Amino acid sequence: MTDAIIPNELVLIESRTARQQYGNRIDVLEKVRAIPFLPDDLHVTTEGVAAFFGVTMATIRSLVMDHREELEGNGYYVATGAQLNSFKELSQVGARARSLALFDRRTLLNVAMLLRDSEVAREVRRYLLDSEQAVREIEIEALARRGAAEPMTWTWEEAAAIARQRYGLPWGEEQWRRKLRQAGVLRQTGGPKAHYVARCFWFTGTAWEVHPHALPELIRMAVQVDHELRTAQGIQLRLDLDGLSRNELEGGAA
Repeated sequence: MTDAIIPNELVLIESRTARQQYGNRIDVLEKVRAIPFLPDDLHVTTEGVAAFFGVTMATIRSLVMDHREELEGNGYYVATGAQLNSFKELSQVGARARSLALFDRRTLLNVAMLLRDSEVAREVRRYLLDSEQAVREIEIEALARRGAAEPMTWTWEEAAAIARQRYGLPWGEEQWRRKLRQAGVLRQTGGPKAHYVARCFWFTGTAWEVHPHALPELIRMAVQVDHELRTAQGIQLRLDLDGLSRNELEGGAA
């Protein structure tokens, strides 16, 4: 792979607006390299970020100084005082420093779009740009296959690909459709419920397809039900663990 920065990459490096368009694509990071997370599996230190991108810590600190406002808007923060103590306890971090700079996945992606002299950052940027080109080709193909009297729509496979690229939704077609069934948008047979037909879907005569303008709403509902299910599962897990603890105590007492 060449070290040269291609023109589209340069736009990404130099334009904050361009970077914002890709801010949700945190899924691409681990397709390039494993992230050296702290034990909480959420945060990376400056040292970890430098290791991930194969650059010096001084390079990362300089980048933070130049783009601090943008990075803070994407999750970067410096833990101090009571916040630092709590973080050390929760994440099993034994640092003696009075402060600790922390990056999450979104901040790490932000750094990848800013960092010039890193082969890993170049791979991330090129992955983003290649994915965007693939989505554009999907849109062109979808438009080309439509008759003059038919609306522009996407198949479920196309909608899932666009949701991954434009909105960072890390689900395949079947997983996304399952979430929409759980959200009450789709029937168990796969077709949409009557309330959503007119504004979200189009029947081609053989299959249901998705209106482009409906994609954000469908994603919002799918993400919401996913969050609710994860929360419920977490509560159930805690209840199960509490029950297990009680049984152990009762058994020990016996």
